[in-house]
Amino acid sequence: MTELGTRPALIGIAGGIGAGKSVVSRVLRLRGYRVYDCDSRARDLMETSVDIKEALCQWCGDKVIGADGRIDRVRLGELFFADTDLRSRVNALVHERVREDVKRFVAESEGAAVFVEAAVMATSGLADICDMVLWVTAPESVRVRRAMERDGMKRDSVLARIDSQRHELEALQEHALKVVEVINDDTISLLSQISRVTDSLEALAKI
Repeated sequence: MTELGTRPALIGIAGGIGAGKSVVSRVLRLRGYRVYDCDSRARDLMETSVDIKEALCQWCGDKVIGADGRIDRVRLGELFFADTDLRSRVNALVHERVREDVKRFVAESEGAAVFVEAAVMATSGLADICDMVLWVTAPESVRVRRAMERDGMKRDSVLARIDSQRHELEALQEHALKVVEVINDDTISLLSQISRVTDSLEALAKI
């Protein structure tokens, strides 16, 4: 990674389901910052990368690519969640491509900082290229309510997803980078917390 001062700082936006990562990203975009959305970009990269499609055909069979040349997401999902080894291989390949794309995104950006939003910041390897991570959090009851209202998920499903994501913060804290908690519980001012972060980044960029 290049030294700060020759590129914008890369700040991760992480947090479990229902924490409000997308809300933080939306605020930052409104304030003029560029935010890389890993979920949408990963989908784009999977559809446009010949290497990824060739690997999927090799691992999953030719039928994983539809007649229109696009990935059959239903078929891939069935295979993906039923096979731990396949899941690890696909994740490793896609995460590698996303990291490369994030580096390009940073290189093409200007300003004090750019941001990358990801559900899995540590296990994807993105934490390795970030300068700091904002960990968006909220009480479990609030997160469950949000996920149920937003995604129509059942309570047990949301709780299971929350439980599966608990290791992510621990993994992040093992990295030698700063993790800043952003509380999004509808009582503490989210805008003030974001302002403190961006103000400090802008100040550092002027030094």
